[in-house]
Amino acid sequence: STRDLVFTSNISINGKQTGLGYFAHKLDAHRAWQQAKLNQARVLKDRYQLEELQFVINRLQYDISNNLVTEII
Repeated sequence: STRDLVFTSNISINGKQTGLGYFAHKLDAHRAWQQAKLNQARVLKDRYQLEELQFVINRLQYDISNNLVTEII
């Protein structure tokens, strides 16, 4: 039920908060954030030719692939 969805996930895009949803588990909310952050990093890298974002992309991909929590990027 909806009342069991107690965790939320948000990401800031262009200075605007975007909700990623409500989740029953903290880790699921974090996974949604990781994926959104990865997608946004890819968009920014391509749009602005920012090669330094490759580190962020690699770190997020590694954490997602290895089921790790991303602490600091």
